Amino acid sequence: MNINKEQIRRILIIRLGKLGDVIFTTPLVRALKKALPKAEIIYVVSSYAKPILENNPYINKLLILRVEPKQILNTRQALFGSA
Repeated sequence: MNINKEQIRRILIIRLGKLGDVIFTTPLVRALKKALPKAEIIYVVSSYAKPILENNPYINKLLILRVEPKQILNTRQALFGSA
């Protein structure tokens, strides 16, 4: 599959896991921005991870989800089952 890098305008990263999981994605964000400098990088995290990412120069928009990941999982399981 060939991907035209010029056509990639936005990248959405959603990381609602533990702080360590968020920290481990910071090299990914830097690599994406260097590979796709014109792309807007939008990162969604829970409020506890905001201090880790709020000054990251490679993130264009940081969106804070004020719902705990466990609530999201419970909602998904209620709607779609545990499979």
